[in-house]
Amino acid sequence: MSQSSQNPNRPRYQQLADHFHQQIEAGLLKANDQLAPEVDLATQFNVSRGTVRQALEVLVYQGLLQRTRGRGTFVTTVERPLQTMLIGVIIPHLQDPLSTEILRGVEHTLRNNNCSIVFGHSEDNLELERHYLTTWLREDIQGLILFPTADEEETMFLTEHVPPNLPLVIVDRELPQVMADSVVVDNQGGAYQAIQHLLETGHQRIACITQPNRPSSVVERINGYEQALRDAGILPLSPVHIPRFTNWSETNQLTSLEKELTLIDHLLAVRDRPTALFCINDYIAFTIIRHVLAQGLRIPEDLSLVGFDDLPLTQHLPVPLTTIAQPRYEIGQRAATMLLEQLVGTATPGRRVVLPTQLIVRHSTCPPAS
Repeated sequence: MSQSSQNPNRPRYQQLADHFHQQIEAGLLKANDQLAPEVDLATQFNVSRGTVRQALEVLVYQGLLQRTRGRGTFVTTVERPLQTMLIGVIIPHLQDPLSTEILRGVEHTLRNNNCSIVFGHSEDNLELERHYLTTWLREDIQGLILFPTADEEETMFLTEHVPPNLPLVIVDRELPQVMADSVVVDNQGGAYQAIQHLLETGHQRIACITQPNRPSSVVERINGYEQALRDAGILPLSPVHIPRFTNWSETNQLTSLEKELTLIDHLLAVRDRPTALFCINDYIAFTIIRHVLAQGLRIPEDLSLVGFDDLPLTQHLPVPLTTIAQPRYEIGQRAATMLLEQLVGTATPGRRVVLPTQLIVRHSTCPPAS
C-alpha cells in the first residue's frame, strides 16, 4: 500500500480502502476491472478476510465498486458523486483535554470518510443535549456520537428521543439500557493498577477522593480501588466526596473549589491519616496538590497522590503527577469507525469496546514516611 494509505492512526480496513481508492483515481484500476477474490486480497495485504470485506463495503458505499453475487467485485463504469453523511457529535466540556482529544479522533476519522460534522457542547447539561439532538434530527443527521452528561435521567432521555434506527455510539461512559455501541477504557483495571502501585510502594492506608455524581466510569474506578485493597487483605476506606466541578477550564472554579476542601483537611488531620490518595480524575488531583502544598505538607514525602486520565497539565504541576493514562484520541477514532460500520451495514449496534489504560509514574508517589 502507498505511504499515504498507511497512516497508523487509521483503521486497517480504512487504509486498504484508501489504497484501492487511490488506484482508481490514478487509473491503475479502470472501469469494469475486476478485483481479486477476498481471500486472495487478504493474503496479498496480510490482513483478515473481514478487514478486506469492510474495506470493499466502504468503496461500494462510495459508489467506486460494485459487487455482483456469483461474479465478483468490479470498478464501477460511471463515477458517482460521493454521498456526504451528516454526523452529530456531542461532548460535555469544550476545553477539557479528554473531550477535545476524543473529538479530534472522531473528526479526523469521519472527515477522511466523506462525512460532515455538526458539533454540540452540552456543558454537562441534559437540556442543552436535548436541544442539539432535536435540532439535528430535523436536519436529518445520519448518526450520533455522544459523550453523555452525568445526569441520572440520561438513559430515559435517549430512550424517548433517539430514533431506534439512528446509528449511535456512546463514549467514555456506558448506558446499558440504551441500544448503542460504546467505547470505554478499562476504568476498573486502571484504578486497580494505581492502587497496586501504591501498595508496592509501601502504602496501606489509601483513601479514594471522588465526586457526588456517579457515571459508570467513576463507579468502575471506585470498584477497582476497593478490589485492589481487598485483594491485599486491606479494608477499603469509604470514598471521600468533594464538590462537583461546574467548569473544568476556568481557574476561578478550581480556586473556589479549594476553599471547600474541608473534608480533605479533616481527613489529613486524624491520627491514622491516609498516607496516599487515589483521585478519581486528574482535575481533583490537581486541586488537592495545590491545596495540600498551601497547607505546608510535602508531596510525595508527606502524602502520595495518584490521578486518572493523564491530561497534559499533569506533567507541569508543582509536583508532576503519577496517573493512569487513557487513549483519548483512540477513543474518538474507534467510536467513529464503529459508527461508520453501522452506516455501511457491516455491523449492528450493541458492541462494547474496552481500551487499555497505562500507569504513568512521575514524582507524586514515593514510600510513606516511617
